[in-house]
Amino acid sequence: MLFASPRRLFTTLMNECGQMLHKFVITKNKKIMATVIVNHRVNNFATWKIGFDSDNVMREGAGITTLAVGEKDGDPGMVYMVFDVKDLAVLGTFMSSPELQQKMKDLGVISAPEHMIIN
Repeated sequence: MLFASPRRLFTTLMNECGQMLHKFVITKNKKIMATVIVNHRVNNFATWKIGFDSDNVMREGAGITTLAVGEKDGDPGMVYMVFDVKDLAVLGTFMSSPELQQKMKDLGVISAPEHMIIN
């Protein structure tokens, strides 16, 4: 097979993003409080938002506080989230967890998340 299925490609990208973030934090060997901006595309914002809101306890348990969530103006389906993160190492583990990856698929996330860390 020359090309991977979209589902396999998405899973691979999700794993790699989480692992890269986790490796970055581990190599720095320190706990850092930071603001993180994450974006990805979804099939339907309203459906995704209901699921996102229902997962707040899981995020808070990982030391992740949601500051803002919304769609990009003029680009429906492109979602941006802003978080305060107590520990980037915990964020890396959270982002690469199979549970989160499955939840994102179930909620209609159709692109790999991109993130920016602001210290």
